[in-house]
Amino acid sequence: MQRLREMRTTGVERAIVVAATGTGKTLLAAFDVLAAGAKQVLFVAHRKDIVTQAAREFARVFGASLPCEVLVEGERSRGQPFVFVTIQTLLAASGAGLRERAFDYVVIDEFHHASAPGWREMLRAIRTSFLLGLTATPERADGHNVMELCDWNVAYEIRLPAAIRGGFLAPFHYFGIADDLVDYQKLLGAGRRRFDEDELGAALSLTERVDLLLRHADEKGYDGPKRVAVAFCAGVAHAEFMRREVERRGRRAEVVHGGTSLDDRARIYAALQDPANALEWLFVADVLNEGVDLPALNTVVFLRPTESPVVFLQQLGRGLRRHESTALLTVLDFVGVHRGAFEALLALHDSSAVPTSRSAEVARSLGVAFTPPEGCEVVLEDQTLKVLEKVRQLTTTRASRVEGVYRELREELGRPPRPIDLWDRRDVTLADVRTCFGSWRHLRMKMGDAARWEHVVEDEGALDRLLRTAEKNSQQQRVWGYAALWAAADPGRELAEEYGRFFEEHSQWKVEHGKDQLDAGREEIIENLKGLLKKADALDLLEGDGRWSASIASMLQDAVVHDALRERLAPTLASDYRLRHGGVLREPSELRRFASYSRPEIVNHFGEQYDPTRHNLGVINATKHVGHHVLIARVDTTQAKEQHQYENRVVDRMHFEWSSQTKMRPDNRAGELVTRQQELKLRLHLFVAPRAHAGHRYLGEVTVLSYEGSGPMQVRFELAEPLPDAVFDELSTAAD
Repeated sequence: MQRLREMRTTGVERAIVVAATGTGKTLLAAFDVLAAGAKQVLFVAHRKDIVTQAAREFARVFGASLPCEVLVEGERSRGQPFVFVTIQTLLAASGAGLRERAFDYVVIDEFHHASAPGWREMLRAIRTSFLLGLTATPERADGHNVMELCDWNVAYEIRLPAAIRGGFLAPFHYFGIADDLVDYQKLLGAGRRRFDEDELGAALSLTERVDLLLRHADEKGYDGPKRVAVAFCAGVAHAEFMRREVERRGRRAEVVHGGTSLDDRARIYAALQDPANALEWLFVADVLNEGVDLPALNTVVFLRPTESPVVFLQQLGRGLRRHESTALLTVLDFVGVHRGAFEALLALHDSSAVPTSRSAEVARSLGVAFTPPEGCEVVLEDQTLKVLEKVRQLTTTRASRVEGVYRELREELGRPPRPIDLWDRRDVTLADVRTCFGSWRHLRMKMGDAARWEHVVEDEGALDRLLRTAEKNSQQQRVWGYAALWAAADPGRELAEEYGRFFEEHSQWKVEHGKDQLDAGREEIIENLKGLLKKADALDLLEGDGRWSASIASMLQDAVVHDALRERLAPTLASDYRLRHGGVLREPSELRRFASYSRPEIVNHFGEQYDPTRHNLGVINATKHVGHHVLIARVDTTQAKEQHQYENRVVDRMHFEWSSQTKMRPDNRAGELVTRQQELKLRLHLFVAPRAHAGHRYLGEVTVLSYEGSGPMQVRFELAEPLPDAVFDELSTAAD
């Protein structure tokens, strides 16, 4: 709430809160609406049960007399100050009045749906002083990231692993059950990446799988007075089959699907969670991914292959809410031979978690980096490991993965994908496109989507090189070079005018516009452009007077071509903004010893946004927290420049030797960090990466034991707590 208040004070008009399922997003919105003093409020979601429940949550904050209306079936607004409405009703003819009405505060729940058709139009049309998006997963199931719709203004972020660590959600024990009764490859067929739901449901409706489920459920047990289980099925027919077979074996079961009435759902949910009721199993289809609270759940079962890690986490989140009768969630996952099996399991990986000997063993078995959230366990039986090994053998070439994802996006979007549509995906990256095809243009040609002009572009010619330059992040310290290229993409317009238009159309980047760029003239903009092109080894694309070469200028006269050039800049603009301005600011006290952090995350924990001009150093003075100093080291420095190949090493579990930068000496100000630590009561936070491009383990606050040498100084630190075995092994063997 403090962050949201600060944002509004600085003129921010839209923001997003990313918070794991069960951490209180709806209540946060209600309390912030109250704090903002909003009188006219609109709450939008895509399901009627979500908006109905949201109205109840707001009433808890504002009181039972809250002047509100809930519109879920195309009803017209009666003009109440607080309106809770489904997106379908808002976009229907009956919602015309709401679309024209001005609001003080708009809340968009399950904001990851906001890039779908209809939502975007609504976001553009709605009139409001402030808009707040709420989501647990800004990465949509189709890979789209919706943070851009809130100008990357992330007010706060707490993902599922952090929520479990903080005690806000329950820990889980995950059991991977080998599912070798179904031939998933036959179901997928040649070249298909998605299952036919009817075929899948029929194939999964096996009495042997029912017996396998109940046997493992009885073996693994549950925490609570009775089993409260939700099992996700492949369609209504599969769910009904499971209910019949489970009841035939003497267990009480029910089914809920998209056609089940709200009253029936409420009755079934209440019975399932009632310790005195015999109902223990609920088989669901196309529901319970989002927006429903069943806090007494103690068992979640995945009976169908999960084709999206986003959906997997949404469904898992149904069982992670805290409840007085349940301290632990049991997860039973049927792991079959299909490509999605690995993705679902890796969705449980917490990149910043402290590895344990057991998690390291699982990682070795899988052949990938894998650590579950702290307090959680992942148990894979031998047969499951064999299944996963077969899954790994199914892995296609990178080029085939790129082509498959491209086809999926084209089908979902109804148009050829753009580079931004691949941005921030886990399975396929833009770097994969460049590695496998050379450029985005070549991928479009391979997929049959290239425009006529793309076919006539000469490989390694001037325009080809310019397009490649726009596709690659050149690690600029400020946005000015990219803004200059965006402006110069249309040579038919005045450069300074287009440069200013960049900051108008990309308002979030005004934070780097600055007074020195506000009235930038042509010469200064050309210098910014030259800086970018020089970094990309493409400075020869400009003539001496700063204009494009004749061949480039001719092609850029076509609006389709210069728009394509600008489209290629979009992923870098998104990445750099999140890196330098999208970090959630935290406190040093929130750091967890032995967890892994990126450099921007380290800086964020000391109350600042990452600035590559100030924070790419081995020693960072925390200006927001006086007396705190950050030391960032790497064990294996062989890939660094010769002058930066410092000697850092783990001595033993309690001691680390650190080599300072050459400017640090015992007789200068920089050296006081070491020589006068105790006298000045300096707090030194040590972060160590095993090698380049790896996360930095936080070794905690350290004490200087001894030092020698000068420029650089060799310093021995004592840790406050011994290194765990897995962390010791990771750091002590990094330079081998």
